Amino acid sequence: MQPPDTQSFGTGRPPMTAEEARRWLRAVGGQVLRNPDRDPAGEGWVALVRTPAPPGRRGKLIVAFGPTFVEAAAAAEQSFARLLETAGSVH
Repeated sequence: MQPPDTQSFGTGRPPMTAEEARRWLRAVGGQVLRNPDRDPAGEGWVALVRTPAPPGRRGKLIVAFGPTFVEAAAAAEQSFARLLETAGSVH
């Protein structure tokens, strides 16, 4: 039995494709780096994305890990969306 797809689990949408990951990263100015010293947990990719900055403050840095480029980007996208949702409800 395959484990559930963690990128779409609970979101109600299909997993992100490689092209969608590249497009989203370009749109938000993010990047995904390959960890040359892949750790035993298999988290060999790191996504780095900064959220938009509120007036007078700095944006938050999102660091997301994944065993593939797409999974790292998708994890960052989910965190990005959650942070924006939270920030929007405060204002």
